[in-house]
Amino acid sequence: MLLLISVAVGLLFKRQKRIAVRAVGIGAAFWCALVLRNYYVTRSATDYLSQWQTQWPWLAESSLRGIRNADAMIRVFFAAGLLGIFETPRTPGGIVCVELLSYAALVLTAAGFYRLSKTKALPEEILLSIGLWIVLYLLLHSLWTVQDYRYCLPVMAFLLPLFIAGAEGCFRLCPCRRRVVAVALTLWVASYARANGLLLAETWSPHRPPESLLAQQTYTWIKQSIPPDARFLSRGSSTYLYTGRYGLPEVAAADLEEFRYRLEKLGISYIFNQPFHIAEVMHEGEGGRQWTWNRDQQWADTWPDDFQKVYENSLEATRIFHVVQAPRFTQA
Repeated sequence: MLLLISVAVGLLFKRQKRIAVRAVGIGAAFWCALVLRNYYVTRSATDYLSQWQTQWPWLAESSLRGIRNADAMIRVFFAAGLLGIFETPRTPGGIVCVELLSYAALVLTAAGFYRLSKTKALPEEILLSIGLWIVLYLLLHSLWTVQDYRYCLPVMAFLLPLFIAGAEGCFRLCPCRRRVVAVALTLWVASYARANGLLLAETWSPHRPPESLLAQQTYTWIKQSIPPDARFLSRGSSTYLYTGRYGLPEVAAADLEEFRYRLEKLGISYIFNQPFHIAEVMHEGEGGRQWTWNRDQQWADTWPDDFQKVYENSLEATRIFHVVQAPRFTQA
């Protein structure tokens, strides 16, 4: 939706109304089809809205929380996404260095946008759409408490050229331009190589934590033993990807009775209990998504009459609970 708005503004800026209506109309029709499909299958247009509703009050309680979350977003997008610095050092000097590099990359990206606007390297409507899309996307994620570099991917194709354009303009001011470019490029490539090398080493390591392993045996059992139309309280997308069964990642509830009631109303018939680390920044303690996930999993283990354990795999640290239908909740 943000991309559609950005494209519309860019085209309308050049008074290309017909093209704007045609482009946005096609995109909006596709977007509406996806929303209706999600609602038909899961009774929810997107679970991001419910997650945002739980995060926004927490951020609104303190302006400092919002500032810290925005700072974390900048560090993830520009230090990790653009520069390849995926790990922040624990020393004060290392933390300050990463912070400075993050904001330096942000400034260079903005300078690249300004430089391209002056040189007319791109049509004005395209450049305006790109700039507005990036700004709206960053503003959205500054209010999203889950910060992970995978969220950089939708805008990386736009950030990278702007960053390079800004860096090129900066290098032109250096007296030893070739040496500076060579050193900067070497460090940039080395940073990405190291980060991806560590990810590959972790992927093939025999000592990975359970939440990072594919629960292949459990997924196979689900496909063989659970009806195709069953709905899970689980890791959501991964459950559907490997089993074809739809799942919701969390259920917000004040107590166990409300939790049980909401499961019934949402049509959730199974609970997939497994370790799951949520990359959530700042939102610590009660009310956070990680806290909600852990609490929901604990509740499933404390009410055996309503949540019957039907499968357990100690090697994969997984358990499956069947949500027994209860008339008192169905008729409520």
